[in-house]
Amino acid sequence: METEKGSKLMGIHGKIVKINGVIGEIDINGIIWETSLLFVPNIAINDYCLIHNGFAIKKIDREDVVESLKGNYSW
Repeated sequence: METEKGSKLMGIHGKIVKINGVIGEIDINGIIWETSLLFVPNIAINDYCLIHNGFAIKKIDREDVVESLKGNYSW
């Protein structure tokens, strides 16, 4: 994603491990964080998502996560 001036927005990916209403617990490299799921209503446990500023903003495929860890970004 890019802003108006062309700079990239920073995000991090994680795996949903628990859902409690609109709050999800996300595993990010073994650390569990609480994140709002308001923008991804169809997300489920074991799905991966892109997180920005405490919000899950996009559901992503596991393959995208693997590629991003290799440095091949496709979002």
